[in-house]
Amino acid sequence: MNKILIPLDGSALAENALEVADKMSGPDVTFVLLRVVNPVVGALSSDEEAEAQEYLDEIAAQLRRDSKPGDIRVLVVEGTTASTIIDTAEEEKVGLIIITTHGSGGLVRWLMGSVAERVVRHAPCPVLTIGRRTLEVSLEDE
Repeated sequence: MNKILIPLDGSALAENALEVADKMSGPDVTFVLLRVVNPVVGALSSDEEAEAQEYLDEIAAQLRRDSKPGDIRVLVVEGTTASTIIDTAEEEKVGLIIITTHGSGGLVRWLMGSVAERVVRHAPCPVLTIGRRTLEVSLEDE
């Protein structure tokens, strides 16, 4: 497992995947930070792309200061979230995807499905999903 894909959507919950990835990091592990942007109408604006790139660059800089991954790549990709994560995992030949679940429920989940669930079902590699409850228990144990 030389590459770990970490999809980030800008939320604090998604960023919790970084804590788990940090525990798996080492000099031979590359983190691939992915921000999927799916514009509502038309093409992605340069402002949206720049904002997403800046966000990932800040996360990467923090990881370089605080963690020990071998390398960090940042990717901003336009598309639908689940399929873009899956496609990126294939293209980058990652060994693991670490993704948090946001706990969507009810009608929205029934109509759209869970991004994490779709990734788990179709990813070309193992997927570690982290829910809010998992993090609470994990952090209590430390």
